[in-house]
Amino acid sequence: MLDRTPDGAFASLAAPWSTRVTTVPDALTTPIGLLLRPDGIVAWATDTPDPADLATVLHQWAGAHSPEPAQVG
Repeated sequence: MLDRTPDGAFASLAAPWSTRVTTVPDALTTPIGLLLRPDGIVAWATDTPDPADLATVLHQWAGAHSPEPAQVG
């Protein structure tokens, strides 16, 4: 998952899926967030820092999150 939010908001939200989702911070501009499936298809993308549907999409493509959130950073 690509996270270009200034505060790492998408990486924080995706932390419970960290055993199945790799988050990469990036300082470029758009898209701000991008979730790629293992086959390279875009599963979710946004140009705003609002993670409105991110948790739903993470659950759909990566299953239930891990019981213990991993540390991000």
